[in-house]
Amino acid sequence: MKWVVSGVAALRNKTFSGVKVIATFISISLGIYLLFNLLWGMNYNRLSVAETAGLPVKDSTDPAILAKVTGLLLNKTNAFRPQAIAGFTASKTDAGLLFSAPSNPTVEPASIKSSLFGELGNFMGYSGYYNPISGEAQVNTHVPDFLIPFVSCHEMAHQAGYAKENEANFIGFMAARRSADSSMLYSAYFNMFLYANAQLRQADSLQAKQNYELLSRGVKQDLAAYKTYLRKYDSPLGTAVDIFYNQYLKLNQQPAGQMTYNRVVLWLLAYYEKYGTI
Repeated sequence: MKWVVSGVAALRNKTFSGVKVIATFISISLGIYLLFNLLWGMNYNRLSVAETAGLPVKDSTDPAILAKVTGLLLNKTNAFRPQAIAGFTASKTDAGLLFSAPSNPTVEPASIKSSLFGELGNFMGYSGYYNPISGEAQVNTHVPDFLIPFVSCHEMAHQAGYAKENEANFIGFMAARRSADSSMLYSAYFNMFLYANAQLRQADSLQAKQNYELLSRGVKQDLAAYKTYLRKYDSPLGTAVDIFYNQYLKLNQQPAGQMTYNRVVLWLLAYYEKYGTI
């Protein structure tokens, strides 16, 4: 941290040569990297949830089990849609309460906040992020309402120390399943269905297409709204952010890059194989 402060002071006072500029840049970079690892980065090295929970996560999917689980996710998505609270206003408090437990005493409802980037976040292509400096979970509240509850749970899973994106997706989903709020349940199952059906499409495109046709009218409306949202905010800025973030994930023990999010499907299958439910 001392390197960062002294480096910034040198830049402001302009008391540097060409060599000092390079040295200052390196010092600042190393200081930021050290701070990042102390505050957050070491979480990438923690034991996998699969190991601690004894889940038989495999690197490949059984098409029959995948089709079964996707069907279950589809049914629950349809079932919770009519009961979902208009506006999904309970997401922040409910997400915080779901993660409030003796094992996570620092995770509180007040520590999840709306992102300061506002609508710009849509063009950047993100729905939320964890701030390792402030310890806050930031949610982009300009995304479609029905996405916000699960995004809140995903970011609070990061806040609880689950660094990898597939684990944050899984832990966020497991937390959402505990909720009595239909908005939270619908948001979680809607997201998991999309992940699972996308995976199923690779093995059985006809079944995946039929699954979309089996969605209720309300879910189809939400899916159409989601696609419209993605098209509206598709931009070069989002593409650039995607490229950067993809490399960031690969450098932090997630070789699949942004496809790591999709690997939550493997965890869902493992959970179903162990417990017979989802």
